[in-house]
Amino acid sequence: MAKASDIRHTPVGVIEELCARYGWVFDLDAAALESNRVAPDYFGPDHFDLARRDALAPALHWYQHGSCVWLNMPYSEIPRWLDKVGRELRRAKREQKPLTVVCLVPSSTSTHWWHDHIWNRHTGMWHPSVYHIDFWPKRINFAPHFTGAKWPSVVVEFKAVR
Repeated sequence: MAKASDIRHTPVGVIEELCARYGWVFDLDAAALESNRVAPDYFGPDHFDLARRDALAPALHWYQHGSCVWLNMPYSEIPRWLDKVGRELRRAKREQKPLTVVCLVPSSTSTHWWHDHIWNRHTGMWHPSVYHIDFWPKRINFAPHFTGAKWPSVVVEFKAVR
């Protein structure tokens, strides 16, 4: 279960810079509230459609709601969310549907989740679904706290169909 401290709004400036730099147009925010979503559609606990309140639900397939997904997940549950990202990418690939998931995560290169989902230390390569990595150059000021994060951030782009 996510903690109350996990509610952090992605600054609009960060999204604008990423979209300008990489040409991303997010059509789905997979972990948001109505008030802080960065895309026209979202999954979140206050969604009017009960089926779309839990983005981690096995029956909710992200590629059916968007092809370019923004994900600033609850940091207390990063492994669960990255597991879901992997499942969604594999399903989209099987269904031959394009799916890009762009995640904002702490730059925690010594964690199990980093090695399970992003960098494969055994092969010395990025995991196959990792398409692009962008280590953010400064600490992000997340709303509603408006103080710099205690950690550096990294943007990871995952793709299902290349």
